[in-house]
Amino acid sequence: MHIHTKIICTIGPVSKSKEMLLKLIDAGMNVARINFSHGNHDDHRITINNIKEVRFEAKKPIAIMLDTKGPEIRVGKVKNDILHLEPKQKIRLVRSEIENDTDVPIHPFEVLDVLKPTQKILFDDGYIIAKVIEKEKDAVLVEIQNSGVLKSSKSINIPNVILPLPAVTEQDILDLIFGCENDVDIVAASFIRSADHVLEIKKILSEHTKADIPIIAKIESSEGVENFDEIADAADGIMIARGDLGVEVDLSLVPKLQKSMIAKCYEAAKPVVVATQMLESMINNPRPTRAEVSDVANAIYDSASCVML
Repeated sequence: MHIHTKIICTIGPVSKSKEMLLKLIDAGMNVARINFSHGNHDDHRITINNIKEVRFEAKKPIAIMLDTKGPEIRVGKVKNDILHLEPKQKIRLVRSEIENDTDVPIHPFEVLDVLKPTQKILFDDGYIIAKVIEKEKDAVLVEIQNSGVLKSSKSINIPNVILPLPAVTEQDILDLIFGCENDVDIVAASFIRSADHVLEIKKILSEHTKADIPIIAKIESSEGVENFDEIADAADGIMIARGDLGVEVDLSLVPKLQKSMIAKCYEAAKPVVVATQMLESMINNPRPTRAEVSDVANAIYDSASCVML
């Protein structure tokens, strides 16, 4: 049986052994994704070499995907690495690593300059919501809207705001060079917001004699959605990264956006990947939920090129 929709598997510490990789190949894995938001180059080199060995042994054309960390906004180091928050509590977002009960460092701190009163700030993939109350000289005062626990290094999203973030970070450049040196097959570029971002990555790959590596642009912000057509033209493919996208735009819009982006990619003959929370319950359970089965099936019926686990 020929399966048209391919399967991308995220390879982590538990699944990077040769034995487990062979099992994944036997189960139908087509692409092995390595998330460069975690781990270091030594770890990734071992994983890449293991994939190369097992694909040769299995005689299967398994592609290696480098998924960049991309420009992110994150919490710095909070006191004791954890901060318990309650509704109506006020905290200050600051530029420096000040450890006290009411100050939360934010990186990159330039983001503070574009914040305005009444804007929403989402911490930890949207589990904690805050609202900007007041701008100070070197800080922003926010009010927490719901209870939660905020830890150091957690993600921050600021929906519907154009942020002063680079297309490619210094770490991304090092990771892309590493990928070129280790012959990765695909680059998944995180937080792509315009065609220029894609072209900048292509330039880096070209400078290291790897201009032929295809770039899959990850759409995970309102700016990326707005500039989708030009991004799709510049990139070799698209990934609908529903995790951050569902935080950056109204969650109810994600299904409609997914269908629209898949249709546009199909018309343009560009590969499109549907990602995030596909069969996530199977991390702990042997069988998927009915909703997850429908989710995967609908992506396939809509003509998605790949689903990502």
